[in-house]
Amino acid sequence: MIFPMEGSSSQKEKDEGDDIQGTEKLWLMVRNPAVYGDFDYRKIGEELRYSIFQNDKDGVKRKLVNQVQAGQYVLGYESTPQRTISAFLKVLKPSDGSNILFECIEYLADSCKLKYDDIAFPERLKDPNKMRGWIRSISLEEYKQIVKTVRERQIPNPRNRIIFGAPGTGKSNLLKKQSEGFPDKQVERVTFHPEYSYFDFVGSYKPVMVEKDGVESIVYRFEAGPFARMLKKALSKDSVMNQVPHLLLIEEINRARVAAVFGDMFQLLDRSVEGRSEYAITPSRDLLNYLTDDNEDGEGVDLPNGKLYLPENLYIWATMNSADQGVFPMDTAFKRRWSFEYIHIDNNEDDLTGNYGKLWNALRKRINGLLQEAGINEDKQMGPFFLKVDELSNEETFKKAIKEKVIMYLYEDAARHHREQVFNNAKKRFSDICREYDKGNDIFKISTGIND
Repeated sequence: MIFPMEGSSSQKEKDEGDDIQGTEKLWLMVRNPAVYGDFDYRKIGEELRYSIFQNDKDGVKRKLVNQVQAGQYVLGYESTPQRTISAFLKVLKPSDGSNILFECIEYLADSCKLKYDDIAFPERLKDPNKMRGWIRSISLEEYKQIVKTVRERQIPNPRNRIIFGAPGTGKSNLLKKQSEGFPDKQVERVTFHPEYSYFDFVGSYKPVMVEKDGVESIVYRFEAGPFARMLKKALSKDSVMNQVPHLLLIEEINRARVAAVFGDMFQLLDRSVEGRSEYAITPSRDLLNYLTDDNEDGEGVDLPNGKLYLPENLYIWATMNSADQGVFPMDTAFKRRWSFEYIHIDNNEDDLTGNYGKLWNALRKRINGLLQEAGINEDKQMGPFFLKVDELSNEETFKKAIKEKVIMYLYEDAARHHREQVFNNAKKRFSDICREYDKGNDIFKISTGIND
């Protein structure tokens, strides 16, 4: 990797920089933020020039920088006071003898930066904080170990993960917040529904309108689905080398027939401890060509022996509510390939603030008590966020939400077969119950406090 060194160099130090053999060299670069600024002062993908010939009386640094070639990877280390691995970089052009031109593949969030004390530097690279404007080669094993440590800190969650719980428990919001740990543009969200198919998820040939020489015509070409798009990004050389995490977020996973949607990709979900598919499959020719050819979704990827697998850096997270109407059951073989995480019915209820937030929290708990007494499972009860924050801002929006969301949900779904245990005058029509509510009458078999 690339580092800069302070002061004079011994013969031993002169030779150290060239101790990693082979053309696929990897580098460690030490950057003094007080002199050069943070790595993130340039946008991802922009060219960045770095001069490294301070204190080079013996020409050691020049010798090393002349070995740097285009396409090689660089770990960016920021010295005192940060003392962290802060960026993954890639060399764009061979050294011109005095400068290195590279691009930033990823700048790490503060919570993911690896501190010096957490890095198992080999003895020959000890204390890069004493170096400035210096480059040093490191081995592939050393590089991968540092990358692995960074990624374990960045995304500690399971690769295949399903969040489930009652409506309003904040499942989607939880995944939205946790997905912020992924780099920009490496997250894709899709919502399953009863008509969603394998061809929507993975891809298929579709008619596409094209224009050539002013003449429009229809051609058929492979149109990738979200699964294939994210898989291709995760399998790119840069992503695999730096284990750049990619996330496919599936909302309402059990609203589709998941066995049919995943098809032969189901086999790939069986992963090792490291996160890679235990069993590779032979993809269709259309999918293989899409993944290995250059196209609008990136450069073609390398698939040894034409076999397809899920890499360690591809995460698939999903939400589901098993009690909703219109959902499809999952078979046991599919379920056991996922890590299930249950969100409690009162999860984060303290986030409900203000008069109407507190009133709603008390009301939903009392209604949930009626549902429980009626023998209705918890997954049909209501979580704190069944109503949105803006619906709890004033009396008008609150009462409107109770009528249009809460009463309807209970009448048509959760308490459909137990109305007499939840509603007063349960034999009345829905419109009659709403009319009673508008008059300020208690429609539930509890005191709501709404009209107090």
